[in-house]
Amino acid sequence: MRLFSAFPLPDEVADHLAANLPQAPGRLTARLTWHITVVYYGETTPPLIPATLQAPRLKLSGTGTFPGVAWIGVESSPELHTIVKAAGGDPADYIPHMTLSRWPKRHRMSFEADYEGPEWTPAELVLYRSDPGPVYTPVQRFGLLHAE
Repeated sequence: MRLFSAFPLPDEVADHLAANLPQAPGRLTARLTWHITVVYYGETTPPLIPATLQAPRLKLSGTGTFPGVAWIGVESSPELHTIVKAAGGDPADYIPHMTLSRWPKRHRMSFEADYEGPEWTPAELVLYRSDPGPVYTPVQRFGLLHAE
């Protein structure tokens, strides 16, 4: 069982992205799979995530690539790095992004586009199981605190 923690995109953010979708190389990911990964655990047991985490402000902005992946970047408030650390990740190595498309890693591609989405504050961090398809099944939800 492959597990990861992530913020799902709210409908209004996904709607904005779908309406302003940058032209990306490769095969576009399905809208139902759009999310911002916080930590990928693979087959290891994730840590217990505390219920006292402050929700970050997030905004899709900018673009880039990893080998085989075109992504949209994420602007965030400092609370995101606190969540990454609490969820078992390393904030120093974390590049917040949403995967937009994929291609074989052996091909070199570039992706640059001006995209800026609406800002939002997620209500929860979700632990997902990655199933073939790809299908992401929520396993557990962790509510986040919101500033007054």
